[in-house]
Amino acid sequence: MRPAKHIMPIVALLFFLLIARQIYPYTTPFNSRVIEEGFVIEQVASGFGGPTCMEWVDQTHLMMCDRDGGRIIVLDSAMTTFQAQL
Repeated sequence: MRPAKHIMPIVALLFFLLIARQIYPYTTPFNSRVIEEGFVIEQVASGFGGPTCMEWVDQTHLMMCDRDGGRIIVLDSAMTTFQAQL
């Protein structure tokens, strides 16, 4: 049995998985309109390429990682932004 015969399907599968991994974040519904009672969806900022993580620094500052922009953004309660390029 020739090992080269099986290499092409394996390479094609790996290529497909890599492409699917890059496309997946853009195909899932981000803002489900089903929310629990007592909560409200409110847009406070826009224009981010690919936010990947959010963490509250303190009571008023929210830190966000922007994958596509390669930056870390800090949003404060006054709706001003501070950016740090990576």
